Amino acid sequence: MKKIRKILPVSLYDIPGTERWLEQMANEGLFPAKLGNLGSRRAVFVPNGVPGTRFRIEPGRRDDGNDPYPDPVQREMYREAGWEYRTPCPLPPPPHKKESPP
Repeated sequence: MKKIRKILPVSLYDIPGTERWLEQMANEGLFPAKLGNLGSRRAVFVPNGVPGTRFRIEPGRRDDGNDPYPDPVQREMYREAGWEYRTPCPLPPPPHKKESPP
């Protein structure tokens, strides 16, 4: 399937802005395959987006393979509420600065 790359117009830390942009892309027929990684501002889409699709980005922990996130109970709660869990959204570590020792 053909992949389309785009530059993220907002920071992944702008959760509402990212969700709105993903919805906009779905309305243009694009579905996200991958969002940013380690500070990258790139997104990869596939051309199978469905207009009207809504997205919800939920902060979570990294999935190391031993402790799946979200857990099966939470995934079932998503399904019951009409949401389909797709993939984790990798957020880079938040910006920070080192304080000088006193």
